[in-house]
Amino acid sequence: MKIVLINCFETYDIRANQVEKFFFNYGIKVDRVQSNFSHRSKKRIDKFNPNYTYINVPKYKKNLSVSRLFSHFVFSFKVWKYLMSNNPSIVYCLIPPNSLVFFLSLFYKKHEIFYDVIDLWPEAMPLGKFKNLRIVKLWSSLRDRYLNRARHIITECDYFKQHIEFSNKNLNLSTVYFYGGKAIDISDKEYNENKITFCYIGSINNLIDIDLINSFIKEFDKKVFLNIIGEGEKKDYFISEMREIGVTVEDYGTVFDDEEKKKIIKKSDFGLNIMKDTTKVGLTMKSIEYFKYGLPIVNNIPSDTWKFVNDYQIGINLDRNNISDCITKLGEISKAEYKIMQQGVKQLYSEEFSEKAFTKRMNTIFSDILGEMNY
Repeated sequence: MKIVLINCFETYDIRANQVEKFFFNYGIKVDRVQSNFSHRSKKRIDKFNPNYTYINVPKYKKNLSVSRLFSHFVFSFKVWKYLMSNNPSIVYCLIPPNSLVFFLSLFYKKHEIFYDVIDLWPEAMPLGKFKNLRIVKLWSSLRDRYLNRARHIITECDYFKQHIEFSNKNLNLSTVYFYGGKAIDISDKEYNENKITFCYIGSINNLIDIDLINSFIKEFDKKVFLNIIGEGEKKDYFISEMREIGVTVEDYGTVFDDEEKKKIIKKSDFGLNIMKDTTKVGLTMKSIEYFKYGLPIVNNIPSDTWKFVNDYQIGINLDRNNISDCITKLGEISKAEYKIMQQGVKQLYSEEFSEKAFTKRMNTIFSDILGEMNY
């Protein structure tokens, strides 16, 4: 059996690695096809994995640009040519780019295609007044019109699943959450009821709602501290806004080592998981990172994460129309109640984001299919 795994973005490598390991545990080798251009750095990739096939694509500088769409179109076309030459049994394709769905629709009759929707483009992008442009609707339709050619569609979260179901009926859809890595225990941390310390992990960009965070934090009558792990074009602005309202900020920059992160997160009481309401997302990588360390959150992400907060009692959901209620709830949390929140996070992580949970969901989708293939 030959399985080809397609991934255009190095930012999705975590997901691709987990999928590859899943098939490897079945004794199946996976051929990885990747782009040779880094979406994050906007440069050519200079460190190549000798086991991967790299597709040469045009460069682009801006996320919102015709040159970006053209680069993805070229990637998709070359992937189609690669598949026609290599004739795999199964194609597992991470989406976006949406153009991949169009080109793979030309390939589906003789092969099993599986899409893994990791993001919604262009819906999740801050397009503002441009969201109704014809090219934006065409961009969406490249995904939506041809998803029915797949045997199964996997989504990163239920929010994406529901969005796709709304415009595509009778599809085989399943949510498979990311495996966040081995859980790290910080449950022995002390919770101080007389102050509050937040943690922010990840990119500080146009998607996070700095104004809402500001409006929320400045109303506290406790001393507020903020630990930042990350970078981004809005970082300096975020820090200046926080310091302007009296928050003590510690900026740790980019930290990859789990033990170093543990020391920082252990100093924190809640993770900030707050984004602009125009951002179409039900789960963030930063929230999974908080859960991995057993850190409760303050959250305004809808759907999956909002439900997790309520069902597992792992923090506070922030209603932008009722900020004072959230502040009151946080201010009244006792040490005993905080311990319950920590236990809730550990339970959530085990049941939804552990390797066992990931494998169980993938097995539900693939066990019968792999049996049919007689690998």
